[in-house]
Amino acid sequence: MHQKHLLVSVLVLLASASGLATSLVAQPGDGSVTGWHVVRPGENLEIITNYYLGDPESWRENAALNPGINNPHLIFPGQRIRVLLSRGIPSGSAQVTDLGRQVDQQPTPIDWRTAQQADLLRERDGIRTGTDSSAELRFADGTQVTVSEDSLLFLRGSSTLARPLSRDPQTVEVLVGQADLAASSIDRQQPPVEVWIGETKAKPKPSPEGTLATRARRPDEGGAQVMVYAGESSVEAAGTAVAVIAGMGVSVPDTGPPPAPEPLLSAPELAHPADGLNLDLANPLFSWEPVAGAASYVIDICGDPDCGQLITRETDLTGTSWQIASLSMGDRYWRVAAVDAKGLDGFPSETRSLGIRSDRIERVEPQANVVAVGLHAALGPALVLATDTTLAVEIDDPSGGAAYLEPTLDGEAVSMEEVASGWDLGRHVLGGTLVSAQGERAEIESVPFIYDTAEPVIDWQVGTVDTLTSLHGLDQDEKPKKPKRKIKTHRDVPVLWSVDGIIWLPVLPENQNSAEWEIQCDEPQFFFWTREDDPFGSAPSLSMREGELMRVEASDEHSAIGKLILRATRSGSGYEVSLEARDLVDNSATRTWGIENR
Repeated sequence: MHQKHLLVSVLVLLASASGLATSLVAQPGDGSVTGWHVVRPGENLEIITNYYLGDPESWRENAALNPGINNPHLIFPGQRIRVLLSRGIPSGSAQVTDLGRQVDQQPTPIDWRTAQQADLLRERDGIRTGTDSSAELRFADGTQVTVSEDSLLFLRGSSTLARPLSRDPQTVEVLVGQADLAASSIDRQQPPVEVWIGETKAKPKPSPEGTLATRARRPDEGGAQVMVYAGESSVEAAGTAVAVIAGMGVSVPDTGPPPAPEPLLSAPELAHPADGLNLDLANPLFSWEPVAGAASYVIDICGDPDCGQLITRETDLTGTSWQIASLSMGDRYWRVAAVDAKGLDGFPSETRSLGIRSDRIERVEPQANVVAVGLHAALGPALVLATDTTLAVEIDDPSGGAAYLEPTLDGEAVSMEEVASGWDLGRHVLGGTLVSAQGERAEIESVPFIYDTAEPVIDWQVGTVDTLTSLHGLDQDEKPKKPKRKIKTHRDVPVLWSVDGIIWLPVLPENQNSAEWEIQCDEPQFFFWTREDDPFGSAPSLSMREGELMRVEASDEHSAIGKLILRATRSGSGYEVSLEARDLVDNSATRTWGIENR
């Protein structure tokens, strides 16, 4: 059977090494810390009290915690009694601080029995976990050991009835499965915790700040794996030791010696569901970003942020998403780690919370809508976007907000950040696959858009009426005509203008200092007519003879022209004429000429 792996939160270590045990174990009315001891053959209350308090005469204090014990010499093997821990957890011992599902303990030489929170384990005692189960143990120096599912672990050492006084290390032996050692503050006056995995010994050492996080695993095929996330560890096998620093791991063959350590993979970035999300369904889809070098992934779903209460685990995931068949209602927590080709677990991700508020298993179909935020326009089915405009994808998700989009841009998979902004100039197509909380997938309707940050182009041609008509194939009922000279308002005006070449107006009417006209259409143009030679003076490429027409047009390569604006302002003996072209998102270009009154 393939062994599943338990992810431990190693980036956020224990909040308080001393406070955790105090908060989890039962307490008498005076606030003293207590635990539960299973009586072994040959023990009485005085012997037990001496082990935990260092003074057999204090047996009455423990007797007071157990009203059913009248005679300190009359207790029975297998009996579970409450004991004071005023001097802390004895070295060589551990206390069960958390449990998840099926966990058993063996208080040697008593047979296996169901473990309970606050139970105390002694040297040679064992603990084992079932599938989707876990346990947390706390040792005298503040180290917390999380026992993975399907694991078997023993406290090594010879049995003794006296309280241990030596500084010898406390040793945990992993026979099956894995154990994770973590601490945020180490009591250096207490014996440290070491781990045996087969013939390999790991000696975790805290960082200068007193933190450590080490994973020790006994693979199904034998040997040992040690991964260090904080602090460091010496790994010994076959007479050889290597130092494994934080961020490194080593896979030791069954016969040793340990090879050179190698870097651990980085933590995956979680995608969906979002942290703190509440869902009205029981079968959400979980997803995360890929990690370079990952051969597979493992996901843990737990009942607490530290995963001391494992609910379920899925291993050997080759993709970056996974949908659970059903998850019970309540507050849940999940995290993911990448696993390399040698089976070493990388750094675990952050732990996200998730509220399951319904036991319904149903299919819901979210809808996605692409919206432009900022200046934009429509050009047929396409959106035209200005410089500072962004795109947003609004998802209407009846399941509670866990649906997400796997977007594509111009047929290539991209991130949501690339969808929002930063495109190349020109036309693009936004598409993608909408994934519901249940894993249902549907292609969204493609959205064409144009990113237009370029200014329009203003161009002009000078010629006769016939020449302009033949060159441009003007599609109108009447071709352009010269203005009639007999119109009084034209007599003293050197330049006239027209939109269609039929109706002509003076660029700057008499007795006005300024004038402005605006043409809005998809192909705006102006015609100019002059009754003098070179009315625009020495402007380059703009030589006109009396009686000729000039056609001015604007074009936009990427979208379309929205408007043309003609302005005239009196200046000295003449006036100034400017043409401004604006496209659909207000990119503009301007050309200006001076006209002399002669």
